[in-house]
Amino acid sequence: MIITNRAVYNCKNNNMSKCKRRIALADIEGITQSTVSDEFVLHVPAEYDYRFMGPRKAEAIEWIQSAREKLTGKSMMVAQSSQVVLKSVTVTRTEAEKRKVVSGRLILTLCL
Repeated sequence: MIITNRAVYNCKNNNMSKCKRRIALADIEGITQSTVSDEFVLHVPAEYDYRFMGPRKAEAIEWIQSAREKLTGKSMMVAQSSQVVLKSVTVTRTEAEKRKVVSGRLILTLCL
C-alpha cells in the first residue's frame, strides 16, 4: 500500500510499479477496522469498498485519515468491528455494479 497526499494505491508486493487500484482520498468516506484482526475496509461509495490486511493497520489508517483531512478539510469516521473478517461490511465491485443498474432503472422509471 502506498499513501500519498491525493490517493491510496494498492500495489503488487513484488512490483511496486504495478498497482491493482488507485483510490482518491476524497472518495473515501469512512473506514471500518477489525478490533481482533489486522483487517480494515476503505469505504468508497462512488466506486466500491476495498479490504486490506496488514500488521501496520493502525499506522495506515492514521496516515489515510490525516492525508484526507488535509486534502478535504473534513474528518473521517473510523468504525470498529469485532469481526475477524470484514467481508460483511464491504460493498464489492459486483454489488456496486448491481446497485448502479438498479439505480439507473429507478431513475428511468421516475422520468417516464
